[in-house]
Formats: sequence, structure tokens, C-alpha cells
Amino acid sequence: MPLRLSLSLIALAAVLASPAAAACSDPDEGIDLNQRLADCEAELGQIWDRSGAAHLVFNQGRTLRLLGRHEEALPVLHEALRYNPERGLYWAELARLYLALGEPGTAAAMFGQAMAQEPQDPYARADRAEAWFNLGREQACIEDLDASLPQLKGMQDEAWFLNLQGRCQHAAGRQDKAMQAFDAALQVFPDYIDALGNKAFAQFAAGQYDAVLATSDGLLDAQRFPDLAPGWEISLRGLRIETQDFLGRPAAEAAAEVAALKAKFPDDLQVTNLDAWQKFLAGDLAGADTAAQPLRDSPDAQGFMLDTAAQIDLALGRSDVALDTFYKAAWIDPGVASGWVPALAAQGYLPQTRLADAVLLSLRRCVQDKGADCSLRPLPVTAPQMVTIARPADPAPVPAPEPAGPPSTTPGAPGGEGPGFDPAPAQPAGGAAADEPAPEPPALGRAPGSVRAAP
Repeated sequence: MPLRLSLSLIALAAVLASPAAAACSDPDEGIDLNQRLADCEAELGQIWDRSGAAHLVFNQGRTLRLLGRHEEALPVLHEALRYNPERGLYWAELARLYLALGEPGTAAAMFGQAMAQEPQDPYARADRAEAWFNLGREQACIEDLDASLPQLKGMQDEAWFLNLQGRCQHAAGRQDKAMQAFDAALQVFPDYIDALGNKAFAQFAAGQYDAVLATSDGLLDAQRFPDLAPGWEISLRGLRIETQDFLGRPAAEAAAEVAALKAKFPDDLQVTNLDAWQKFLAGDLAGADTAAQPLRDSPDAQGFMLDTAAQIDLALGRSDVALDTFYKAAWIDPGVASGWVPALAAQGYLPQTRLADAVLLSLRRCVQDKGADCSLRPLPVTAPQMVTIARPADPAPVPAPEPAGPPSTTPGAPGGEGPGFDPAPAQPAGGAAADEPAPEPPALGRAPGSVRAAP
């Protein structure tokens, strides 16, 4: 036998006999992702007909998704699904990829297909709740979690899904239920930063301002949370600035929040925005005007930042400039306009809807009628008041609109893992059937986050 041929056969035998080659279909989630990807590529490179190894194709696609290589993962996962469209696991994995790609509608439909194929898997319904939340369908999110959370009791991601349940309840305006869900998440994982932070936002929306300061005090404790993400710290201190204003606390307290942020994030545009906003709330219009200039000049200013600049311009009597900037703010982020509704309604300019166009129409009338006295400052939450509508056919009182709460979406770190890699056919893994995903251990695992990037 020629030496070259014998060496080739020996090398091929070494690849086939190597224990690392089995890592592609090993259900152990602890295997290094880059190693798993290399093993999948090696195993698939030895196969003539990939349709007979759908599990290897699937595991390659899932590994690419977990590595953040979403565009590469998309055709691979579609290929795996084409080979085995009966596997709910494959539908669910594609759904998670579409969720990561910012297509929650497609993700919700695919999670539904996964549920139809494997109704015993609680993760497909629970994950679909996140898709509903991203679509703004809070009630559908709540219903899916109500059905799936009992099956996730004691599982790795229970705290993450309880936190998601709280966010959906918060977005639906049910702050008491939101806080109950966040507290349940904290019972599972007491140092869960996202649940604590989201609880503070729910307390704010419920008007529990003293509780907001107490909860955020704990989160901003560097000894307890030394690795608090910058996004969380900026969000929490911004929440505290408005809370202190509602409580009538000295302006120096809010100024101290801004000073703490400036010391840590001197070039952050969000901090610049909070500096201008704090001065505006304190009545320092000249200082606010100066502080807001970078917001006006920056091409990266977001809608809420332009809102800050516009409110300062309006208070200084620059009505035309303010209106132009309000329109730009609503164009960039239509959700900003809904935050003006309570102040407009309190001044007698109730928009017909909360859509940006209707709100801007009411805002223009307010500015034309009142000029600088038209205020869009946020209002503290108060008990609903009954008002009487002068309508001969229907004199019954109706509740006044409730003030809008703060944004519910806050930053966080990636979360835990759901059912994962597909083991090789006819090979039991950890006691489970060969075509079933490995069960989750009854433990919390690593800390979950507000964006479940790796279910």
C-alpha cells in the first residue's frame, strides 16, 4: 500500500475514533461552543447525504446562534427543519433565532408550531410570551406565562420567566401584579438585578415614590452590586431624579445623582440629557438651556432627548423651535408622544387617541393657546378622579385618564438555557429518550437577564 494512502487512512481513522467528534450531538450544555462548532463541521464533512443527519445540522445551526452568528445560523436551521419538520425543537430554535433578529411576529408563529408538534415542552409557550411582549401584546404574554410557569417550577429559567411576567403586567398597567411577579422572581434569586430594577419602575408607575428610592438605594449599593451595568445605573438614577422632584426633595439631591453619573460616564449622551432634565425640573432654565445644547447638536440624539430640549425651548418662549423639535422627537420615537398625554389632559387638551398624530395636534393647540405656559412636565401618579362629561344622553361619570408610566424596557445581561442540543438518533442521553431533549436540572444556574439571548 502506498505510504501516502496508508497515512490518509490512519488520519481518517483517528478522526472517526476521536471522542471529541461526538461533541456535536452531546447534549451537555457545558461544552465549549467553538469546539462544538468545529466538531459539527468535522462530522458533517464526512457525510454524503446531510438529510440523514438532521441532528448534526441542527446542532451546528444552534451553536452558530449561541455564538451570535445569526445570519450564518439562519440557512443552517432552515435546512435542519426541512429535513425533519416534525421536530418541535427545530421550530422553537428557529423561533429563537427570529426573535434575536428582531422579528417577533415570525417567532411567535414558529413557537406556535413548536407547541403543536411537542405540546409537552413548556419552553415553547414560555418563550412565545417574550415574542408577544416584543409585539406589544401584553395580555397574550401573560396568558402564555400563566399556562407555562407552573411547569417551570424549580427549573433553570424560572426566575427569568417570572421577571418577564412582571414586565408584561407592568406594560399592561397592572402594577400590583407586576410587583408580585418581581417579588416571586426575587424569592427564587434574591440578587436578581433585573427583577429589582423592574420592580422599582413598577413602584414608580404605581406612585410608590418612597419605595422607589428604597429599592434603587439597594441596587446602587456598590458593595452588594459591584458590577451593576451602566445602562441600569443611568436608568435608575434618572428614575430617582423624577421621583425626588415628585416628593419635593431638595434639588441638591437630584443634582447629586447627575454628578455621580458624570463622574463615571462623562461623555454619555444619556447623562447629558439627565443633566439638562434635572436643571429643568429644578427651575434652572438658563442652566438647562446650556446643558441641552449638545442634545440639539448631536445627530445621535434619541426621541426622549429631543423631548427634553423641546420642553426647555418651550419654557423659554421659543414656541416655534419647540414645536419643530417635538415633531422630530415623535418622528424618531412615536412612543414619546404618549408621555405628554397626562399633562395635556390636565390642561384641557385631551387627544382623541394616544397615537402620535393625535397627541401632536393637541400639543399644537396647547402651545398656540398658552405659549410658554403650556407644560408637558410629567405628573405624579394620583388616585383616579371621577369627572362628569356634559352629554345629555349619557350623564354617567367616567374615570379620568391615568398618567402614563415610565418605559418598561430596561437593559440587562443574557439569560439562561432552555432545552438544547439534539442528541444522535437511537442514543439515550442522560436517561432521556433519544428523540427528546435532555431535561433541565432543578437548579437556577447562572444569573438570568432581561434579554434571553441564549434560551
